Order: sequence, then structure tokens, then C-alpha cells
Amino acid sequence: MANNMQYKRLEALLERFKADSVRYLDMEVPGDVESQRWALRSLMNIRMPGPMDTDTLRLQDEYLAERAREKGIIRIEDIPTVKGAYGS
Repeated sequence: MANNMQYKRLEALLERFKADSVRYLDMEVPGDVESQRWALRSLMNIRMPGPMDTDTLRLQDEYLAERAREKGIIRIEDIPTVKGAYGS
């Protein structure tokens, strides 16, 4: 991972989301970054609604904003149409 700060955010969020869940508290975190990203995404998606401390929410916002910058945003104009791709 090119951005050391982003990796630190990832590690911290994994620990915070694991700690937030009794069921996944002892979950082993994979060693490679891509698997860690998937683990965090899974933990964020299965979390039950409820309050979370503002520091974690801020960290999550920073992490997700940087991921969006890394991946880029696809505009609707960039998506090929059937007509454009196949001429029909």
C-alpha cells in the first residue's frame, strides 16, 4: 500500500470494528492488504445499527474518502452504451 497513513487507518478500523462486535472480536485478520480491505468491508457491512464514537466515524470517513480517490470515480459519460459498443 503506497500510503502509510491509509494503512494505519485500515489497521485501526479493523481493530475498532472487531472490538465493536462480540462475535468477531477474535477474528484473525489476513496478512495481505487486499484481504484486510475485504475483512474491513465485511465488518462494516454486517455491523448492526447503533451509535459509534465520533473518532471512529471520522477515521472511517477519512479511510473511505481516500479509497474513493485511489479507485477513482466513474462518471456516467464513461460507461459505454450498447449503441456505442455495438453500433445498434
